[in-house]
Amino acid sequence: METINRIKDLSPGIVKLFALPIYNIEKIVNDTVFIKDTNAYYLFNFASDSILVEYEPLKDDPGDSYQIDISGFLPGESILNTKKLNIIRKYRYLIIYQESDGSFRMIGNYNAGLQMSIKYNSGNRDNQTKGYYVYFSAKLLNHPKPSTPYLKKGNDEIVLQDDGATAATN
Repeated sequence: METINRIKDLSPGIVKLFALPIYNIEKIVNDTVFIKDTNAYYLFNFASDSILVEYEPLKDDPGDSYQIDISGFLPGESILNTKKLNIIRKYRYLIIYQESDGSFRMIGNYNAGLQMSIKYNSGNRDNQTKGYYVYFSAKLLNHPKPSTPYLKKGNDEIVLQDDGATAATN
């Protein structure tokens, strides 16, 4: 008999989410992503506790795969964010996110990425939530895998942190 145990001291949630357009990925070696351009990736500063990563194993004719769905909420509205989101939603992405326990995971690769979509909500009297709902989704062969907390450009490491430079924020 094999036992599948619950994880003790679980603090759920995603802390940060980075989206790397697959056109900017040079290669992936083990759990490290090498990129071509240090300016062509995005940090999403979603509202606290609004990021949700879900994956569901599927079994269909071509074989086993996973339906991956990621969502988050960017509160507020700005012309700059609307422009950025409308430009970057045209690409497919490899996603790297940080769990609340400090670990990093990646979804996608340089051949297959997640498609981004957005939905804007103006809010109203009954629903005061004004802002952008951002979604990433794909049917991929792999579920989220461990990732390093940095990217590489040549021999240079780019630590995945909130420095404001690559952020899609209000």
